[in-house]
Amino acid sequence: MAKKLFLHIGLHKTGTSAIQHVLYHAHDALKERGILYPKSVAWDDHSHHSLMFPFWRDEDFTPEFDKLQDEIRRSGCDTVIVSSELFPNAYQQRTFPALWQSVSALADDVEVIIYVRRQDRLAASVFKQWCKSDDLKLAMSPKDFIAEASRINMNFESYCAGWSKPEEVSKLHFLSYDHEKQDLIGSFMEIIGLPRDFAGTGAAVRANPTLDGEQLIFRHYFNGFDLPQELSDALLSYLLNQLSPRPVLDIFDTETRQTLLQTYEKSNAAAFGTHAPDVGGFDNRMEESGHRFRAPTTPEVLDFFLKLSQFDKRLAAHLFDHIKKARAPYAAL
Repeated sequence: MAKKLFLHIGLHKTGTSAIQHVLYHAHDALKERGILYPKSVAWDDHSHHSLMFPFWRDEDFTPEFDKLQDEIRRSGCDTVIVSSELFPNAYQQRTFPALWQSVSALADDVEVIIYVRRQDRLAASVFKQWCKSDDLKLAMSPKDFIAEASRINMNFESYCAGWSKPEEVSKLHFLSYDHEKQDLIGSFMEIIGLPRDFAGTGAAVRANPTLDGEQLIFRHYFNGFDLPQELSDALLSYLLNQLSPRPVLDIFDTETRQTLLQTYEKSNAAAFGTHAPDVGGFDNRMEESGHRFRAPTTPEVLDFFLKLSQFDKRLAAHLFDHIKKARAPYAAL
């Protein structure tokens, strides 16, 4: 058992992938400081999702934690960092006590780290990411996407209450991604007791970027046709490599964003007031690119197929054959 566990739980789209990338590649340097960023339970993306996927599937997660315990013992490190965006909502589940028993058994003391993002920006970024995801293939409109609060838990006060509750948690680090993003890696290093510049050039890492621009417009459009996995993968590769992520698209209009922020105004004030009083809250900027997210026009779709056929005739033919037979895409943008 280690003396200290830093449990980094996200949130999604708050630079978590960049932090994980830096920690994974700084494994040896961290270990020299007595800090372990485990590799035995790390995925290819450098996260520790392998600890949490069995939990969400109602499967036995203890083998993964046993593997982690063994690595901790062999490392001789006093401090351990575990990082996964699959932790945040776990505290709401009936099986959380069993999960927490495995988590708290890793160290004598636990500090939870959570980065949050202003809700309108968070919702827009998650919408873009879910469009990109091969698992989710989001095709609904932005309006429908935020219509159900249960789709994305953006009540940060609730997270703070849930993750502060276990008696083994000595501290909850509540940080604004909006406030820290210029030196995100440095802010994390400071929390774990290292100099802000410990990671060197790690602060420049941009991992797991979302789609944007024409990439996003066409990904969302074709998601509406429920593409087979292989075809979807090939299309995403084409979009990422051949289409532009510019311009940055405004997913929500100003009125929708303001309404969303008003919904969480009191809970944000409570979360920051209790856990980050020096920050005070989110900024009030309502930045806009002037380019609204929309469905592609018919001429744009035809031009897309023309360019795709010039690049990969077989992919273009398979995609065209599928959408001829499929249902109409979600058009209510």
